This record gives sequence, C-alpha cells and structure tokens, in this order.
Amino acid sequence: MVVPAMQLASKIPDMSVQLWSSALLRDLSKACGNAMDAHEASQLHQNFSQQLLQDHIEACSLPEHNLITWTDGPPPVQFQAQNGTTTSLASLL
Repeated sequence: MVVPAMQLASKIPDMSVQLWSSALLRDLSKACGNAMDAHEASQLHQNFSQQLLQDHIEACSLPEHNLITWTDGPPPVQFQAQNGTTTSLASLL
C-alpha cells in the first residue's frame, strides 16, 4: 500500500509531501526488515532532501527574498535582478 502511495506522491510537485512519503517508506521498510527497500527509500529521501535544500538556497539568493529582511525605512522601490533587469516592488505584489 505504501509503494503506490509513494508513486502517487512522486507525481505531486509538493516536495514536502515527497520528502514525508519517502521517510515513511524508508522507516516502514526498516521496521519490516527489508534492508534492500529501506536502502532504496533512504536514497530517495536523500535526493528529495538535497533538492529541497537546493531550492531553499536558490530562493534565498533571489532579490525578492530581500523583502523578507526589510524592517526599517521606506519600502524598497526597486532592485536589480540577477539578470540585470530592474524590478519594481509594485510588480511583485
């Protein structure tokens, strides 16, 4: 029952669901004593973890992320994106 759920979860673009389901599959395989499946699920879980970490690092490096840390003074009117284009705050809202 867990394997079809994992296959379904891999089609869902929500990385948190994929991470959770791979951890569930890994732990269930370990509890059942199936070392081969546990290792495979562990690798899958590691891949999802790495992808989630890479997505987080990429999101933090975007100029829009600076709005999170803005706490004082007037709101940033515009900022320069990585590709050199200027983006206004209004276009983000």
